Amino acid sequence: MTGHNWRKIGDRYEALLPWVAHRSDLNYIIGEMIAELSTSPHLCGRGDQPSKPHVSVGMLGADFEPDGGYFRISKIYPGENWNDSTRRR
Repeated sequence: MTGHNWRKIGDRYEALLPWVAHRSDLNYIIGEMIAELSTSPHLCGRGDQPSKPHVSVGMLGADFEPDGGYFRISKIYPGENWNDSTRRR
């Protein structure tokens, strides 16, 4: 394709594979390799992505006040009162 030595290009990018820690790293390398075509925009799909565990976060609202170089919580507000499932009872 377009007169490029793809074996040489492949070898150059293959040398980066030991540093791939996540699928997004691999997508980046593949995208850079495709860019060697220099003929048009290139895209690389997501591929298989590892699932990430869902971590719920707290719904804490609070007021803070300075206290000797630190901050002290002066008031804690209850949960999302507009949402029945998170309303603090």
